[in-house]
Amino acid sequence: MHELSIALDIIDFVQREVAQRQLHGLSIIGVRIGALSAVDPESLEFGFTAACQGTPMEGVQLVVEWIPAQIKCETCGHENTVDQPEFICSRCNSANVRIELGYELDVAYLETIDNQPT
Repeated sequence: MHELSIALDIIDFVQREVAQRQLHGLSIIGVRIGALSAVDPESLEFGFTAACQGTPMEGVQLVVEWIPAQIKCETCGHENTVDQPEFICSRCNSANVRIELGYELDVAYLETIDNQPT
């Protein structure tokens, strides 16, 4: 379960940001996960919750934004999302496509108790 390792990395990153920005009352961590990132959101949330138990991060909510895979056709310029790893333009059926979105795995925002995203 590599999601636990990712959860620990998120916690480490957020703790550094909280200290650097002198934030207080962290309540939500928003993360973006791309469909092609090989990260299971439920496992990540479970690992995050488990890793935070008994620490100052306990009770902080992890909010996951799922980013579908998106391709752009190099032949006709059409952009569309794909649900499976069959990357073909839905307009012209060309396989000459570039992946635009889907590999994301990042902390998008932090929110404090007073609901101020940072």
